[in-house]
Amino acid sequence: AWDFVRQNWGSIKITFVGRGLGQVIMRVTSDFNLEAERQDVVSFFKRVGIPVGAEAALQESLARIEANVSWLERNRALLETPYSPNQEN
Repeated sequence: AWDFVRQNWGSIKITFVGRGLGQVIMRVTSDFNLEAERQDVVSFFKRVGIPVGAEAALQESLARIEANVSWLERNRALLETPYSPNQEN
């Protein structure tokens, strides 16, 4: 979805105005959990500019990505541990 948004930004910017555009940004970035993805979002909006009415949504999206990155870093070892139904916690 993010690739589509980047490739079609001109049309999307016209179709979705203000808060609607903010919702698009939030939805397509909500599952991002890598620092590289956050940097990609930052770089994209530095290049194209932050749309009027979407500033808060972009900041919220970046904060969510940062939280996701932190969560993944804290829990990576647990997630990489093979699951065994007989394993005690």
